[in-house]
Amino acid sequence: MTPEERYAKIDERLDAIAMHLELTSAMVHDNETRFEAQMGRILTIVESLANTAADHQRRIERLEDK
Repeated sequence: MTPEERYAKIDERLDAIAMHLELTSAMVHDNETRFEAQMGRILTIVESLANTAADHQRRIERLEDK
């Protein structure tokens, strides 16, 4: 194998690695975006459940006071 062929092979491998890293980076970014959206939905649900629990607690306290 000539030095030029070796350099060409190294260049091909470097290009493949660069493409792989770009794809991996894009996938990580997409996953982070989806994760943040899911966390927002989860926080909204938890807040709603907390409000419902507080409402029930107030009702129970009113019933106990009677």
